[in-house]
Amino acid sequence: MVAPASGPARALAGAIALLAFASLAAQALDLTLRLGLGAFEAVFTMTRYFTILTTALVALTFGAISVGLSNPRTKWLAQITLSDLFLTAVYHLLLRGLRDLDGLGTLADRGFHIVVPVLVAIWWFVFAPKTRLSLRHVPGLAWWPVLYTAYALTRGGLEGAFPYPFLDPLAIGWQPVLINIVEFTGVYFMAGCALVAYARLIER
Repeated sequence: MVAPASGPARALAGAIALLAFASLAAQALDLTLRLGLGAFEAVFTMTRYFTILTTALVALTFGAISVGLSNPRTKWLAQITLSDLFLTAVYHLLLRGLRDLDGLGTLADRGFHIVVPVLVAIWWFVFAPKTRLSLRHVPGLAWWPVLYTAYALTRGGLEGAFPYPFLDPLAIGWQPVLINIVEFTGVYFMAGCALVAYARLIER
């Protein structure tokens, strides 16, 4: 386990948790008002998405840090940071503009893809312990997106609806989906190597 977080670290962690929870709440409320979904149905719909699930993990992780309930392991902090930065990069490069947003939807979108990832990155770069991270840990940093991909394809196959265009075999076929997965995995691993290299540089 890492050492207990300092006062400023816990304060920023609290702000991150609040903003993450607020973004999730705004998205759920937007679905209930805009589509007329019930609360459970809105939450169930949201759990299709990597963005939502990762933001929920961010909220829980940093909420626990802020109140001193948990000091997550160095590798988990690196993984949650890498995942949050990766999701926002994919969104801005491939997904932005595909949906019309307004009101609460816009607020949630900005929280998920700009505010929370930026603050998580700042927290990691400034406060997170970076000792003991090495390149041998990079494969272990990928278990969350790999698990999500298996979940998204399984759930999509059962429901007949997939969360993202690049993971939709009904729209683009299985071969392009598999190629996309390989390419995303490669980019994620390279980003993980860069994150670990920075951690090693700071440690020295």
